[in-house]
Amino acid sequence: MMMKSEAFDALASSKRGIAKLRELILELAVRGLLVPQAPNDEPASVLLEKIKAEKQKLINEGKLKRQPTSPEITDDEKSFDLPVGWKWTRLADISQVNPRNQLSDGQMVSFIPMTLISTSHKGEHSQEERLWGEVKSGFTHFAEDDIGVAKITPCFENSKAAVFSNLVNGIGAGTTELHIIRPFKDTLNSRYVLIYFKAPQFLKVGETKMTGTAGQKRVPKDFVANNPFPLPPLAEQHRIVAKVDELMALCDKLESKQIHTDKIHQTLLTTLLDKLTQAQDTQAFQAVWAQILANFDTLFISEQDVDSLKQVILQLAVSGKLGTQNQDDEPASVLVEKIKAEKQHLIKKGTIKKQIALPEIETELNSTL
Repeated sequence: MMMKSEAFDALASSKRGIAKLRELILELAVRGLLVPQAPNDEPASVLLEKIKAEKQKLINEGKLKRQPTSPEITDDEKSFDLPVGWKWTRLADISQVNPRNQLSDGQMVSFIPMTLISTSHKGEHSQEERLWGEVKSGFTHFAEDDIGVAKITPCFENSKAAVFSNLVNGIGAGTTELHIIRPFKDTLNSRYVLIYFKAPQFLKVGETKMTGTAGQKRVPKDFVANNPFPLPPLAEQHRIVAKVDELMALCDKLESKQIHTDKIHQTLLTTLLDKLTQAQDTQAFQAVWAQILANFDTLFISEQDVDSLKQVILQLAVSGKLGTQNQDDEPASVLVEKIKAEKQHLIKKGTIKKQIALPEIETELNSTL
């Protein structure tokens, strides 16, 4: 599916627009609308049979425990129509959920706390090295190419999730606030599963399924394991991942351009507002104000921009630059004398106490316009 240039440009016209564009890319990906289907792809139904056979093999070898069969996915659970060759399934049926690792205590492994997991669409992460004996208990286990998704608020809503890669000895442990999905060999592209975890619908529904108290709410394992999962043919999974990377790279360029544009905009706005407050005479003031009015819609595009203008207006008001002076106005010096006389009157009546005289103001005020 190709996006029209006009629609793409409209979505990408602001930071919020770029963020919405990223969400759209992910949502289109898991709905099978991002890349065309290839008639020669082995359908997902065949892939499901291969996964079933691999699971049975591991069960027979004692490497995997037999799990209860998941219920059939009902029509009500199917939130959209799948393309030809795709199948609805559940991750619990096509992968291992929250598996455990076996390793000798003296082996070095990767350790990954939540702070080292990014929100990037690629699921990037950093890592530390620890002895397996130090981290095998009390932490989440994962292995090379496993997918981890944060379960606690706000990490879940912020889309903290990772595909674990380049792990020391292929094994890792880390934050307990993760659910782990381990695909069976050559059956799932881990990056496609990650895209599913980062798609808006999964995050939106997952948020409604959270349990626990405020600040400690978590997405339960059953939601991750049993939520309907749109499974494409394996070849199409790879194409989807490649297309998402391509489009996200374009979003990165648009975002970089937007940041540059924002900096130029902020510099221009600050310069004009500074010139307004520093204008030395009415002519200079009116010239700057004319520039601002002529470009008002371009300059004031956010609440922060409007707040800056409000502050300048207040500054101009108290410095006497907001209105024009009338030569017939009684000067402030006369007003000060009247105030002084009224104070003296109130002191004599005993209404107010006499105050210590304040020192004269030595700094000259800037001349008003």
